[in-house]
Amino acid sequence: DLEPVEDNEKPVKKEKKGGFFSDIGKAIKNSAETLGSKLNSGLSSKSNKEGTGSQSSTDSEHKPLLRPDYSEARDEIAFWEGNQGHVALNVREILLPVGMNVTGLDVDIEMKRDFLVLNRMTTRVSGAPTDISAQLDFDADRSIPYALGGNLSMNRFDLGNFIKNAKPLFKDVFTGNVDVSGNFAANGQNADVLTRRLQGNLDIRSTSGRFNLIGLGGAGLVSAIENVGILGNAASLITPFFGGGGKSATAEKLEKFNEIMSILRGFRYDEFTMVVNRGSDLRVNLEEFVFRSPGLIIEGSGFISTTENLAYMDQPMDVEFRLWVDHNFERVFDDLNLVNHGRRNELGYFAGPIFRVQGTPESPDWSDFINIFMQSIR
Repeated sequence: DLEPVEDNEKPVKKEKKGGFFSDIGKAIKNSAETLGSKLNSGLSSKSNKEGTGSQSSTDSEHKPLLRPDYSEARDEIAFWEGNQGHVALNVREILLPVGMNVTGLDVDIEMKRDFLVLNRMTTRVSGAPTDISAQLDFDADRSIPYALGGNLSMNRFDLGNFIKNAKPLFKDVFTGNVDVSGNFAANGQNADVLTRRLQGNLDIRSTSGRFNLIGLGGAGLVSAIENVGILGNAASLITPFFGGGGKSATAEKLEKFNEIMSILRGFRYDEFTMVVNRGSDLRVNLEEFVFRSPGLIIEGSGFISTTENLAYMDQPMDVEFRLWVDHNFERVFDDLNLVNHGRRNELGYFAGPIFRVQGTPESPDWSDFINIFMQSIR
C-alpha cells in the first residue's frame, strides 16, 4: 500500500482538451499513471509520452467534444502496464471552482496486469453523499482492447445551488435537492478513444422544489415576455379612454397571458424526473423530463447532438415540451384557447400547448413558444 498523500503535495495540473467527458477521462488516466509511478519506478516512456503529449490546450471558450486530430491507434499494452498493487487514498477536502466542495474523499483502487478496478469512491459533494465504482479491463486479444463499466449515485444534492453558482443567469430556474443514479460504459482502442466514446444513463429525481420554465429560456425569452406584459398593461390603461369603460378582448387576453407567464415563472412541484442517456451514436437523449404539481404538468423529450469539432454548448438540440393542465390552471389556459378538452393524460389532466426548443444549449431558440402564445392573444 502507498503512504498517505501529504496535504502539501501539489496536484497534477490538468490542461483542458476535448470537453467534459475527455477531461474526466484524462483525469482518470493521469491519476492511474501517477499512482502507478508510486507503485513502481514509473510508467514506460511510451505511456508517459502518450499521457502528456495529447494534452495541448486551446484558446476557445468552449472546448470541442470530439476532435478529428486525436489518435485512434490501438494500444498493444495497457497504459498501466508494469504496475500492479493496491492504492488507498483519503482526502479531507477539495474546493471546486463552481462554489462546491468535496469532503471525506475515500478511494480504493486495485491495479492488476489486465484490469484496473475502482472498488470504492465515497465522498460528499457539497454535503451530498456520493458513491462511484468502476472497472476497466484490457484484453490484447480483442480488436478493441479496453472495456469500461461503472455505476454512480448521489443523494440529496442541491441542484439549485449548483446551477446558481455554475450559471448565474439561470439562478432562479430550479430550487430543490435531487437524488442521482446512473451507470456508464465504453470500449476503445486507447484511453483517449475510451473516454471520448463514453456512454451511459443518468436518472435524476426530486420530490419537492420550485421550477421556473421561463427562466430556462434565458434572458432573451424573459425580455420578450416582459415586452408583451408591458403591452398588456398599456392596453388595460388606454382602453377606458376609447369606446367606453369595458376592456377590449385583446386587453383581457393580454391579462390572461400575463397570468400564465406568472405561473410558468415559478411553481412548486411535488415530483421531478429527468432521464438522460448517451448511446452508441454519442447523442445525448432526453428520454424523460417531467415536473408534476397540482394543476400543472410539464413534460419534455428530445436530444442534443454530438458533432465533431463542436463544443457541447454549441451542439444542435431539439426538445419538445408539452403542458398538461387541470383545476384552476385549466381555466386560465382555456381562456386563451390553449386546452384540448378531447385529450387527457393518465392523471386526468387536459392537454395544453406543445412547443419545440431548438438552437443550441448556449443559445436556445424559444420562438415556437412565443409564437404559440402570441397567436392565442390575437
